[in-house]
Amino acid sequence: MYKRQAERLLIVGASARAAAESAKRASFEPLAIDQFGDQDLRDIAEVRLCHQFPEQIPELAETLPAGGLVLTGAMENHLSIIEAISPTRPYWGCPLHAIAAVRDPVRLQETLRRNNLPSVKTRLAGDIFAADGLWLKKPLRSACGIGISMLNAEQLRQTGCESEDHYYQERIEGVSQSGVFVASARSTILMGVTDQWIGVPWLHARPFGNAGSLGPIRLRATARRTWQQIGEVI
Repeated sequence: MYKRQAERLLIVGASARAAAESAKRASFEPLAIDQFGDQDLRDIAEVRLCHQFPEQIPELAETLPAGGLVLTGAMENHLSIIEAISPTRPYWGCPLHAIAAVRDPVRLQETLRRNNLPSVKTRLAGDIFAADGLWLKKPLRSACGIGISMLNAEQLRQTGCESEDHYYQERIEGVSQSGVFVASARSTILMGVTDQWIGVPWLHARPFGNAGSLGPIRLRATARRTWQQIGEVI
């Protein structure tokens, strides 16, 4: 009986393990470049360990067999690296210009606000002098909550203009959630919503560190409609 050869898929990111497991379950042959090279990743994929992350990624990609390209593990911070690889491999994922657009925190929140959807007050370093209350200082290029700190309005006024690498968001009390969508030019589908575990002490997470998520959670009809509208607008 003829057995079709599994299609190769190169997964690139700080940690490729989870995405490689998903690719394997979907009958792909995963290839991986990441910073850890965990044994359970090596058990299912051909792996290249990236000691100089992310600059070394294009060089390592040339040593792996042909196949599609998928991003994970904070690669949205390094789109120039992906641009260097994508001419030689079919890229599977959101267009890079779309990733760059949604990574603009001011533009993103303004888009939500204009469409009467929940949004967060967001400002750049040079535009915080009228702020009050508690604000979060966030790196423009980061992941997993790394580099986030909390400031009050007076601290913002004193330090806000010192860095072009950060932005500021008003702190809002509540449950942190994350939604996953599958989108095309024709439709947007909400796949599910999870509760994010942020700064969970028993998982030894940093104060704003991402310690994982739990879901999918059940949504009331009004919440599901709001999530769906957020996905469509974005």
